[in-house]
Amino acid sequence: MTSSEDKNKNKGKKRSASKRSPPRTPNNIPIDAITPRKPKRQRQSSSQAKSSRVAGSVNCEHQPNITPRVQRSGHSNSHTNRGVPMSTLQMERKREAKEAAQKTIVDQNVPDVAIPRNEGARSRADEISGLVVSAFESYVNLAPYHTRLATQTSSGLAAMQSEKPDPSIDIGVFSDECKGIREMIRGKGRGRGKGKAKAAHERDMYPWVKALFSLIAEAICEADRILTKPPTAARPSVRQIIPFKHTDRTPEGADDQDRIDIALRIEGDTSSDSPCRGSMKPDYSRMLALIEAKCSSDEPEQQAAYAQLFKYSRHIYANQHDRRFVWGLTVCDSTFRICLLGQNRILSSGSIDVTTPDGRKALAKWLVNMSLCERDRLGYDPTLYYNGEEHRWEIKVHDDATGEFKVYEIISCMRISDRVCGRHTRCFRCKETEASGDVDEHGKPAEPREILVKRAWAITAQNSDDKSRDEVSLLREINNTLKDNKDLEGKYPTLLAGGVVRITDENGETFDDTVKTAFAGLSEETLRDVGSRTQKGMAMTPIGQDIRMCRSADELIIAAADVMEVHTAIRKQCNILHRDISINNILINRNGPGDRACGMLIDFDCALRIDDTTDHEARSEMTGTFPFMSVNNLEASKVIRTELDDWESIIYVLCWLGTFGANTDDEEDMQAGGKPLRIYKWRTGDAADVAEAKRIDMDTNKLFASNIVSQFIKNPSYVHLKKLVVDLRQKLFDNLKVSPKGRGTLEADEDLFDYFSPVPEPVNSSEPPEKEPYWDDGCDENEFDQFKRRATCAGKISDALLEAIKVAHEGASTSQRSKRTASSNISITGQVRSLSLNPEHTSQSTPQKSRSSHASTKSNITRSARDIRDERKKEAEYCVRHNLVPDALVAEVAKPRDDGLATFTAQIATRVCESLEAFIHADEHSKKYAELVKWTGMKEQSPESAMYSPISAFFTYVSKAIDSVHVGIPDGGSYSRACVILPYDITDRNPIGADDDTRIDIAFRFVSRNASDAELAQRYPGKPDYKDITAIVEVKREVGKEAEALKQLYIYNRNLYAKQTNRRFTWGFTICGSVVHACVFGNDDMFVSKPMDVMEPNGRKELVALLVNMAYCEEDQLGYDPTIRLYEDGGVKEIDVYDQESRKTHTYQCIGPIMLATRNFGRHTRCFLCVDCRDKSGEKKVVVKDAWAYATRKKDGNNTVDVRDEVVIMQKIRDKLAGNKELEGKCATLVHGGVVRIIKGDVVEEDNTDTAFGMLLPPSPSSEKREFRARRRMAMALDCVPLQNVDHVDQLIVAAADIMNVHTAIAKTCNILHSDISVNNMLITKLPENKVRGVLIDFDCAKDISKVDCKTRPERTGTYPYMRINNMEISSVKHTQLDDWESLIYVLCWPGTTGINQDDEKLFDRADGLPIEDWQGISPEKVATSKRDKLQTPDSFVTNMLAKFLKLPGYSRLRALAKPLLVEEEHSDEETSSPDSPVDQDEEQDDDARNPFKRRADYAENIADDLLKTLLKEREKALGRIRKRYKKEMEAPF
Repeated sequence: MTSSEDKNKNKGKKRSASKRSPPRTPNNIPIDAITPRKPKRQRQSSSQAKSSRVAGSVNCEHQPNITPRVQRSGHSNSHTNRGVPMSTLQMERKREAKEAAQKTIVDQNVPDVAIPRNEGARSRADEISGLVVSAFESYVNLAPYHTRLATQTSSGLAAMQSEKPDPSIDIGVFSDECKGIREMIRGKGRGRGKGKAKAAHERDMYPWVKALFSLIAEAICEADRILTKPPTAARPSVRQIIPFKHTDRTPEGADDQDRIDIALRIEGDTSSDSPCRGSMKPDYSRMLALIEAKCSSDEPEQQAAYAQLFKYSRHIYANQHDRRFVWGLTVCDSTFRICLLGQNRILSSGSIDVTTPDGRKALAKWLVNMSLCERDRLGYDPTLYYNGEEHRWEIKVHDDATGEFKVYEIISCMRISDRVCGRHTRCFRCKETEASGDVDEHGKPAEPREILVKRAWAITAQNSDDKSRDEVSLLREINNTLKDNKDLEGKYPTLLAGGVVRITDENGETFDDTVKTAFAGLSEETLRDVGSRTQKGMAMTPIGQDIRMCRSADELIIAAADVMEVHTAIRKQCNILHRDISINNILINRNGPGDRACGMLIDFDCALRIDDTTDHEARSEMTGTFPFMSVNNLEASKVIRTELDDWESIIYVLCWLGTFGANTDDEEDMQAGGKPLRIYKWRTGDAADVAEAKRIDMDTNKLFASNIVSQFIKNPSYVHLKKLVVDLRQKLFDNLKVSPKGRGTLEADEDLFDYFSPVPEPVNSSEPPEKEPYWDDGCDENEFDQFKRRATCAGKISDALLEAIKVAHEGASTSQRSKRTASSNISITGQVRSLSLNPEHTSQSTPQKSRSSHASTKSNITRSARDIRDERKKEAEYCVRHNLVPDALVAEVAKPRDDGLATFTAQIATRVCESLEAFIHADEHSKKYAELVKWTGMKEQSPESAMYSPISAFFTYVSKAIDSVHVGIPDGGSYSRACVILPYDITDRNPIGADDDTRIDIAFRFVSRNASDAELAQRYPGKPDYKDITAIVEVKREVGKEAEALKQLYIYNRNLYAKQTNRRFTWGFTICGSVVHACVFGNDDMFVSKPMDVMEPNGRKELVALLVNMAYCEEDQLGYDPTIRLYEDGGVKEIDVYDQESRKTHTYQCIGPIMLATRNFGRHTRCFLCVDCRDKSGEKKVVVKDAWAYATRKKDGNNTVDVRDEVVIMQKIRDKLAGNKELEGKCATLVHGGVVRIIKGDVVEEDNTDTAFGMLLPPSPSSEKREFRARRRMAMALDCVPLQNVDHVDQLIVAAADIMNVHTAIAKTCNILHSDISVNNMLITKLPENKVRGVLIDFDCAKDISKVDCKTRPERTGTYPYMRINNMEISSVKHTQLDDWESLIYVLCWPGTTGINQDDEKLFDRADGLPIEDWQGISPEKVATSKRDKLQTPDSFVTNMLAKFLKLPGYSRLRALAKPLLVEEEHSDEETSSPDSPVDQDEEQDDDARNPFKRRADYAENIADDLLKTLLKEREKALGRIRKRYKKEMEAPF
């Protein structure tokens, strides 16, 4: 018989064998829960796809302590991927794979994992390796090539081993491909391509790589036959590991269209009754290992190969239910790396270069070991196997309690493992293989029970005796504790057997299945890095159904109520906290009497035993699935986890099912709507993004209803579900038994006021009702973290939530009973339902696009997002018209200060220009930068979006050219370049950190030259982030649109100041067509350079020179502050404060920001809570304030003290008021302070507008007249909170009286007027017995009237809503105390109409319209006119202002206080203008004399004294009411 005939005969045998016997892997077990997206064959019916879920089927995504910070995509059919496009899933998978590749651990011992444990097998492997390596080397060194096929006989191998091998003998059945092996090894077929050529080169690698493995496999088989005594031609005793025939294909079993390069399979396996032979196309269910080929051995290519292995391996886990870990190989040029893809990390061997003998030996030895090792060494689970005698799949479960093994027959796989890293949770529907001995109701032997077997790799403690998070131990405890409670029966799993999976290999050796035993052979260091996991198995009953098999929304409510009832019982009776409420862990149990459904809580993998000894860090770790994780959990907060986190999760579960449907039928209704779903933000992005979205959506009932509940299924049956989630949200986040500080979800500085919870109109009463103690009164009164406050009373809130969901349970049960009895109404119900689904009748309410960092200042409460956006546009238009400085010398700002460096950068710029010009005028261009030619050679207008890529390519080219040229210059080693300029990958996006929905065109980031790729990937994501952006580019397609571009830059730049706490000024670029303008935004002006046209060589030269200078200049020239040092994540680490008294610099460690700059122009005031670095106790906290305040220029030789210097003013106040016990603590106390000093080159300069921007303008008389600001920084002793933290009106009155008392004392004792009374500058200190003390801060605008002529008003100072009328009109009336008293009236009017605190603010309805809205305009004249109209007479004040105060308890006293303050001023004016008063006739003719403000100014001190007396009287009354209220609270029972 010829060789070809023999081959065909064998081929036929392979086909017939595969038909008769089951496959080696258990992929033919029916998969109930998830099926491949596009399977080649339909292996199950649609009814099977809807079959039951199991009591242990869980999400394998979350891991304590190592839960990923980004969403893991999972299988395309998983619950959290409903409606998500495959393109989005692919992006998530690529991102996850890239991150995993960057964390790859390299260990030279990875191939040793395949070494057989059996000594005989190891000896046999060594013998075979010796023969194979010898034959392989002889083959490689064979001189001539022959194309004829070699006969596969033992003599062929023997001839190869001879000292003089017969050149006519060639092993391998693919001689042409084998020839490619030798060419590759000898270096003739190697090369590197790009683009399509690169892809073609990779495909050229496939034949020789395949042939290499086939060659070694044939050699292993022949060596085994030779060593077998006597030699036999029977089937070899070793596995034959060969590649699938087809390469570059999408394998069967994939849920996407990704194509793998090469895959290995087992051709012969002695451990199975039937070898898996003969498949042509790759099939994930039969793969042993993946091979990813790259044509280059560079590090980026290697990382890409790791990432692709990771991405593809998920499908092997999903299709092979007995897979414990996966092998893979990367082939980069001629370098192989052997990889293990396990539960936590990618493990990779060192480089194995097959062009060297050592490399070929290592690869061959590994393949020999793989051919002979035990099956568990290949990554398979021997406890899940096919029983050939019984013709069924079986699984073993080891019971730790009895030490016995129980065997169960597998019916189907109900939960697959579809991720590479994680617990690899799988669940199988099984039945007992042995009769239980029970009998049925007829006395006959009962049928074997159906049970669930769950397998998962759980994280285990280093201490094996620690059972605080062992799921088996926890379930046993729950079973023992709740077994007598019949009400909870069937609502939690009953454990039949469970423990650590124990493997008995072919050698009879039994061991626990852990990471350490699975990866035996790796170094101890690697095993520590991989982490400790143990595979555990459990057999449980009953078997439940997927929660999405609910028959109605009412049944969903019943299930949720049952689950939270048993959750509460487990928490209280067992001290066990579940910590992972999600869709995957709630089932429907239909085994109750009368087909009654009940909910069942499963999966205690993340559960933790809670007691006084529980580690706080363990209770605060991050666990769960993004869409259902609590905000604290997502943010990895230090707030301890309580049952409230699980209650928050059940709300998210109900919202998810309410949006996507409680069953598949209702899901079709969701798809018919076609609206964008806000809830997708709960699964998109990283953990911080999801937490931010949830904080917004859950903050108020209106936000929650508009953003989430409005998008529930449009079906009448979902009404009860909507009411339930709103009620649960209200009781969890806005519980009236919790103090106002513990309500809501948004942080104080990021609160939104667009929506407020509907609250019934309170009863109008002169006296407030008696106040019961809040549940969280035991918490620190200075604690403002709502989640932390609620955690202190978690038990009480949990009881309230349980009561609410029980009420909903009863309602849902009644509704279900009524539906069953009212069968005659089914058709009518159907008609109503159809009508509600008609798009013409469906409410299309789109949620408002609010953002977390929305403008949240007190003065913005009355405005919507649209109002704020319109105002910003007007402000930008005004500033471009009035504050623009054209043709400024912007390039001078970035010019290096060192002369040598300036010369060096000039050389760099010249060479980069030469390179750029040569590239532009070349006939051919590299694909990477070819697009920049489209911009520099643009002959016609292009759409803006089409310009983004060419512009980005231009700046990228210049940056890379700088890097290349730097090395080539002889003096390059003397200078280190500070940074490179790189555009963000993504353009035309709304950046992270924005407080609006504006989209920027292009953003630049300045990256350290020494930053690693891992650091860049972590700190600079593809999407722009305002905390990292250095310059923004605004693009317009037409030349001449510079003004429009500048307006948009102005709007965007405010976010840079808000997110970058060390930013002094900002850079920007406008690009209109081919014309570029560089811009610098200062405190009062926007400086714009001369045009640079990139179509002209000179224009390109100027732009390149600027970019080169920016790359080499110091950080302060880029707008950053070197005296504020940051952490890696952008948070402030340390701040330097120069003290002008001691002339020393003090360093403070920052605890956190208190106030951030949110405007382009102005003082850019920032405040930080800090502690002195020298204070080791950390108890002496200070507030460090940083602001650009107006100042007086110092002439040469003139040492006159600046009368507007806040530091000097604060020093004077501190010294004058020292020893005054009555005023102690009512004013900020200066510790250190002075003008910020920055080291610039070899000199130290004060930071002011002249040193920062003086070089922008040529010297001229006009430049001397420009506004001058000095940047001052002070450390002040303060222990205060914002005024909005008062609990009631009486506290507000006391605070206002204290502040005006110290204000008057400062005016009289120190001759200093504050000049800026506003809500922002009035703080409070909380005192015992519910008392408060008002604190006056911020003397930026203060004036020393002993040194300043108060008859003039050089500038407007203050905030529009609180500014005095005279100040807004820049009147000639002299400045007196009455101006600040007038501001106080406005301050009292503002909280009176909008709410004194966040609780009351939620009762404010913006739709009613308020007169104070006119006080926020950008025109000071219009604001002044509005205030004149409102305050013209006491009657107009009452009608237009006081009548608009909130109708809440206590606000009547605020109205009663505000009116006398105004009347006191009016009355004093009447006295001064009485007929008895002598008046000069000339004065009567003077218009100023008839000005009431001027007349009152002449008697300001007397009027101010009367006002203070009135306020102090009200203060005493308020203190009396506070004492009375506190006494009642103390006497009342808790």
